[in-house]
Amino acid sequence: MDVEELVDILNESVGEIIQTMVNSGYSREQEYEADIAAMCFMAAAGYQPSGLIDMLNELKTVNKRVGSGFNKTHPNPSQRIYYAERALSRFNVADTSSSRQERFKLHVAAQ
Repeated sequence: MDVEELVDILNESVGEIIQTMVNSGYSREQEYEADIAAMCFMAAAGYQPSGLIDMLNELKTVNKRVGSGFNKTHPNPSQRIYYAERALSRFNVADTSSSRQERFKLHVAAQ
């Protein structure tokens, strides 16, 4: 096979994988696990894990206003909020917002 044929096969395979993921999604349990992992990453980076809950509340508002096929493959935001709130007590993160804001200001000033 030449390179062009291989690229076509790869493109077709990637398209099929993406289509399967969009239509099937991950299991609800995997989505909840991904939310908890996101909270772990946030905490490790010095951000409050409750920021995920803020984002999910915004997603809930947008879904009500616009409607979305997103809920076909994801638990609805209210369910995700419920599990995220239950996990929140696992995290004890010092407030690093002032140092992050200072770092941001320095970065902007350097531009």
